[in-house]
Amino acid sequence: MPNKERVCPECNEPGYLKDHPKCARQRATRRARDNYRAKHPDWNKPRTKKPKSHTEYLREVAARELGVAVDRLTKLMEAPCEVCGSEVTERRHNSVYARKDTGAVVGTICKKCVTAAGMLGHDLERVRALLALLTSGNDYREAPPNVGR
Repeated sequence: MPNKERVCPECNEPGYLKDHPKCARQRATRRARDNYRAKHPDWNKPRTKKPKSHTEYLREVAARELGVAVDRLTKLMEAPCEVCGSEVTERRHNSVYARKDTGAVVGTICKKCVTAAGMLGHDLERVRALLALLTSGNDYREAPPNVGR
């Protein structure tokens, strides 16, 4: 009987499969894939429904958190800003503004207005003070205000 040398079944190199770790990994991967495909005969069927875009997913999450239907949320986001009246463009939408304390949906607001509200800390007293400053007729170019003296 001729002396038969052991050969790796993956790469046909001399030696055992255990002596070729890369071949052993490839074989294990192939076996796992084949087992999966045997258990799931429809593994390569085309998808029947189109996967959601990231924007659609984010809208669903926001609608769930706010307790609003997705189509209602989309209509709100397409409405003009309730503070400054800026219109929605193809690349820019408005945000849905919810109260921090109650979670109630108040309306739609553009990026600039929501930034201003955030900078004011969503504090009504700060908003009133800013409004008073903007509507005052003071002119301090001639005489500066009396500050702490």
